[in-house]
Amino acid sequence: MALAGLQNMKTDSIKIYRAELTERLVERDEIPEYRLINEKSEQEYAKLNDIKSKNFLYLFQLFPGNGTDTVFVYMATGFTATGICTSLGPVYLGMQRRDRIQFKSILKIKRMNGQPSVVKEKNAAGEIIKRYQIDQKLDTAHIIFYNDKRFPGPADRITALRIIQVIRDEKNKIGGTKAEIFTTEKVFDDPRALVFTYYSTIK
Repeated sequence: MALAGLQNMKTDSIKIYRAELTERLVERDEIPEYRLINEKSEQEYAKLNDIKSKNFLYLFQLFPGNGTDTVFVYMATGFTATGICTSLGPVYLGMQRRDRIQFKSILKIKRMNGQPSVVKEKNAAGEIIKRYQIDQKLDTAHIIFYNDKRFPGPADRITALRIIQVIRDEKNKIGGTKAEIFTTEKVFDDPRALVFTYYSTIK
């Protein structure tokens, strides 16, 4: 398997986690507003049928066969209420360290030969299937995802992931970098805003 410099890594299985965020009408400081709410959230929202958009966030957990550290790939996607894909990316590559994922690479999203370039096309016969190649390094990243506990093993299909904190290095205006800390509960007013549940396994 070749993935941004991991040419010789043999993968036993890939476990996929997904977070489904739907744009919902909520009340904040007595003011109604639309916000992305995780489907596993316990936050109250107005039960309306006019869903504006959805975001599916994926965490791919790659279990190597040689006993080395687990690799994670994060990918974000965006869809309209009717299911048309409007955005793909960013995609990050990182390594698991106990209760955290250290992302160090941003992967390039490349349209495969012969595929349409517009992501959100749809014809009268149904969905247009588009294939993209995501395996080359585009840039360097310095992002850490902290889970609320150690990550589950390959056979565990019940335990969810709950990202409680994100740390990202940003360029400082006077030179160098500075760490920015985002605590999920404070940023989203919701401790379950970034809950990823088991979706499927690829072997």
